[in-house]
Amino acid sequence: MSGPKGFGPAPPTKLFAGNVIGPLRARTVPGPSLPAVLVESEPGGNADGPIEPGARLSGRITHEGYEHLPFEITIDRIEPERVFAFRWHPFAVEPNVDYSSEPTTLIEFTLADAQDGTMLTVTESGFDQIPLERRAQAFASNDQGWAMVMTLIEKHLTHGA
Repeated sequence: MSGPKGFGPAPPTKLFAGNVIGPLRARTVPGPSLPAVLVESEPGGNADGPIEPGARLSGRITHEGYEHLPFEITIDRIEPERVFAFRWHPFAVEPNVDYSSEPTTLIEFTLADAQDGTMLTVTESGFDQIPLERRAQAFASNDQGWAMVMTLIEKHLTHGA
């Protein structure tokens, strides 16, 4: 598949990462739900509202160099001990740009039993709907970002908050 003339091959439209973590699902996420663990695994992360489908949550990115940036997600779906899905504007890093009219991508965190523990995967889809001038950078940045988030989640689950 190729992209628009002069842009070379079209970038992929979906990111995927997976790690086997901890014991079985029920013990992987004791007490707090998977969504709460995802929010809390971010250093300094917290939610400013209920974590339920349809809820819009916002906060500040806490990674060094990005602390000035707000983020907003809309919870899409929650299946306890299995799926947490939300939508957001990927790579929305320019503080003076209003991204609200752009399409969002769908991020899905899933848990599944694995031989040595629990498989945690994250999939982000919908990059083909992101404006062409931002698409490749958003994809590359989020690919690196989700790898970092997976490491933070694993640390949170194995060593506590």
